[in-house]
Amino acid sequence: MIGAKGMAAVSIYPTKSLIIEEALTPELLEAYYTLQAEFLHQDKSRMIGTWFDKETGKTWLDVIHVTDLENAIDLGKEHNQKAVFDLENIKEISTGGTGEAA
Repeated sequence: MIGAKGMAAVSIYPTKSLIIEEALTPELLEAYYTLQAEFLHQDKSRMIGTWFDKETGKTWLDVIHVTDLENAIDLGKEHNQKAVFDLENIKEISTGGTGEAA
């Protein structure tokens, strides 16, 4: 999805998040995918995303929702996310949240 014009990724499923402190490995990513596969396949806008939190040094594995940038920003604010990821411009956009489940 990188480079998708006008699109962004946002985490809106807090119960699906996994926070890891160790290095992300292909095995860990595969295990997470297996755990989330049924949920992912229910909606084509759902994908797996990763986010490295520079403040805490932790990596988040999430089921993300891919939508247009404006909607992603609104959803990010609604779901208390720190940022959304602009897929077209390959950058984080702050949404002002704390990242904690509401």
